[in-house]
This record gives sequence, structure tokens and C-alpha cells, in this order.
Amino acid sequence: MKDKVTKKSHKVLLRVGIIVGILALLVLVSALSFFAVKKYNPKLANRINADYRTVLFKAEYVLNIKHTHQVVTTEAVPYQSHTEFDSGEYIDYSGVSAGFDGVRKKTFNVTYRGDKEISRQEIANTITVEPIDKIVTLGTKKHPVYTYSDPEPFYTPDFSTYQNTDGYTVPRPTYAPIPSTTPTAQCYDYSYSYSLNASGTCSGHGGVMLWY
Repeated sequence: MKDKVTKKSHKVLLRVGIIVGILALLVLVSALSFFAVKKYNPKLANRINADYRTVLFKAEYVLNIKHTHQVVTTEAVPYQSHTEFDSGEYIDYSGVSAGFDGVRKKTFNVTYRGDKEISRQEIANTITVEPIDKIVTLGTKKHPVYTYSDPEPFYTPDFSTYQNTDGYTVPRPTYAPIPSTTPTAQCYDYSYSYSLNASGTCSGHGGVMLWY
């Protein structure tokens, strides 16, 4: 009787050993296959891994098992605004360089029981895209002040002229308006310009102070 029981036990143990061996072999083959796929086809490996995690999560949810998964979130990193002063630009100059938000990536170990989150632990926090600051540039250079001691109070006929790029004869800037001729601008040295083109108007006279 004892021999029969012993033989039966040995058979059961042998069968269990064979099953465990087969399962271990399948796991080994599956792992080797996965690593081979991961090496030669990373996209397919990532898809298999994602499907595996989805199935595992669903099983844990149905069985109400406590389980932990990594969760990745992103958030904006606000840009800063700065004001800079440029001594090479005149005081009425202002320029703006647009700002752009950065991106912060956070990774958490999140523990669930079923589908309910019960704890969250931050394990990584990195800025993947640096913010670009907004910069406002203001000029500090003062416009030159021109003085003259004895401007001509009245027009005299001996004014000079020049020929512009369009072929027209135009009076040169004068310190008193020319009768029957309307100036187009007043320069910073208080002379009057009769230029017909915006480009080059009041050159040599401190630039345009006022357009008419």
C-alpha cells in the first residue's frame, strides 16, 4: 500500500515539475523574444509593453489589488519679463522680444487600489524645454540739441537747391520758411526741410523732429 502511495506521489510531483518547467521555459522564451523585438523593432516592443500594462492594470482593477504605476505629467513653466536699457538707441525707442513658456515634465509613482488612487510619490522633475524670457528694450540716448545764433528771420532769395533721386529740384533746408513753399518736415536743428522723400529727410540736421 505504501509503495502505491509513494509511486502516486512521485508521479504527481513529476507532473508538477514538468508543468513548472514548461512554464519557466515559456517565460524564458517570451522574455528572450521581447528583448529581441525591443532591439530590432523598438516601436513594436513599446506597443507590446503598453498592451501588457493595460491588461495587468485591468486585472488588478477587477481583483481590487493594490498596485503601483508610473504616471508622467507636463506643465508650463512661465517665462519672465525683463527690461533692458540700450545707450545706443534714442529715448523714444522701445523694442520687445517675445517670451515663450517652457515645459516641465514630472514623473510619479502612483499607487491604486482597484481604480482608486491612494498615494502619489514624485520621483522625477525636469524641465524639458527651457522658457525664453520676454525682453523689453528702452533707449536712453538723448536727441542732440542744435542751437544757432542768428537764424534768418525772413526768406532771402539766395537759397540753394538740389536735385533729388526722382529728378526734381528741391530747396535745401532753411532756418526760415520759404514763402509760397510748404515745408515737409522740421529738423532737430530747427531748420525746415522740403524733401519729397521720407528717406534721407533731415540727414545732417539731426533727424526729423516734426512731419507736416
